[in-house]
Amino acid sequence: MLVVDDDDALCAVLVAMLAQEGLQAESASDGVEALARIERVEVDAVVVDLRMPRMDGMALLQRLRSERPTLPVIILTGEGDVPLAVEAMRAGATDFLLKPADRGQLLGILRREWAKHTDGADLVGASAAFAAALAEADRVAPTSARVLVVGETGSGKELFARRVHASSPRRDHPLVAVNIAAVPETLFEAELFGHRRGAFTGAVGDKPGAAARAHGGTLFLDEIGDASPGAQAKLLRFAETGEVRALGATHDARADVRLITATHRDLEAEVAAGRFRADLFHRLSTVTLRVPALRERDDDWRLLLDHFLAPHQLELDTFEGVIAGALGNHDWPGNVREVRTVAERLALLGTQARRSDLPFLLGTPPVGPTGLGPQVEDAERRAIRHALARCGGNKSAAARHLGISRRALYDKLDRLGLQE
Repeated sequence: MLVVDDDDALCAVLVAMLAQEGLQAESASDGVEALARIERVEVDAVVVDLRMPRMDGMALLQRLRSERPTLPVIILTGEGDVPLAVEAMRAGATDFLLKPADRGQLLGILRREWAKHTDGADLVGASAAFAAALAEADRVAPTSARVLVVGETGSGKELFARRVHASSPRRDHPLVAVNIAAVPETLFEAELFGHRRGAFTGAVGDKPGAAARAHGGTLFLDEIGDASPGAQAKLLRFAETGEVRALGATHDARADVRLITATHRDLEAEVAAGRFRADLFHRLSTVTLRVPALRERDDDWRLLLDHFLAPHQLELDTFEGVIAGALGNHDWPGNVREVRTVAERLALLGTQARRSDLPFLLGTPPVGPTGLGPQVEDAERRAIRHALARCGGNKSAAARHLGISRRALYDKLDRLGLQE
């Protein structure tokens, strides 16, 4: 998550407080810096002060509501700015807190919002490939086996990891997630194992590492294939002994965690190429859980899109049929994450959205009267039925709603067997 405030001391306090709860957080000094961070890093919530230089909290809120409508945005405000905070709530803020932020209130808001999007809430699908992966996750969850989750970027690997944790005997203890690719090698040991006060310049207090924060629960290491050789050696020792030594400490401590790792890389090929340790690979891959790419999941993209559109009281059939047809021909290289982005874009544009509003579809062959598979024809039928029902059976109005000519609508009615 991201804390945005021009008060460096307040940012440091909030980041440290969240770290104590096993949550990764970064800080930004104003809205401009925050937007730049969000471009580079996946952010699951934003805590933002209203009054900042360059771009204030209200301007940042408006940008985020435009570009990331489902991202939780929590406003921080002083006593005198409560009316402005109420205005921010009307503009789409998730909630607001008075300074100094109360730990319990902030965590309560975050957990409430994340409950809508995590712990398997977005594990949506009906395809055989998806069902098989879900069954494997449920099969291995009650065991103590280490799990290596493999799959393409955006396919939902972390959601499957959370599913395993939530169905395991460790469910009442924390799952702490660390993105290995986002941790500089110089900070790896401190991030994973913690540090003592004075261990290095800037270490003003003791900080528990991710392994200690996950004690009793699950440590999820994402993008494990990006670990450096040095990091791999440290991970191997931890995987073998379960012991950690914080930087600056004089003795080891035991961390009782279940290790779940994930990667988009082919680790067996990385081992063969000498880029990943074979002994670490074998330690981590007691069970390998493969998450299928969305293009392997039949029509699951449609179920996911409707799932992400539902909070906006929208569904795919709300939009013109040509959008459904083009999406049906799309191979979704960004997987589930791309579907969520498309849903956010469609929700922003509303029912007036057109195919040209989705630039990634411009290379997709246009939907026409020939060459359409059964899935696309079914999408057209449902879109046309929806438009006719909405327009009370008036074909001219339905054609306008669909963004096609009346003649084109009659051609489709005839071709799709919808003529009365």
